[in-house]
Amino acid sequence: MNELEITIESHEQAVVVTLKGSAGMEGNTALRDALRKVAANPLAAKVLVNMEQLAFTSSLGLGALIEAHTQLQHHGAELVLVNPNPAVMKVLKTTQLVRLFKIQNSLREALGISATD
Repeated sequence: MNELEITIESHEQAVVVTLKGSAGMEGNTALRDALRKVAANPLAAKVLVNMEQLAFTSSLGLGALIEAHTQLQHHGAELVLVNPNPAVMKVLKTTQLVRLFKIQNSLREALGISATD
């Protein structure tokens, strides 16, 4: 899984950016462009980055997430990381980015959907 696949879906509660593959050197430009586009949308009050299928992220991928987080904060919106796998979570902890980002365990939880819905 070398390439990064990015899908963007608008939901009533949030915009969901799903990452699949690897956010290394090759996928960085696409990731940065996608996050910039979503963060520039004034209707995106909450952006959820679904990381469940993200196998790896480089420092460039982290930089793209930080940039989007900052851009969203400037207009009162938030960026939430959803279900990072253990390898990605380890990077977030090592870099202490767990202090910067809100992290939720599931997309349902992040969207505010209860188990009975």
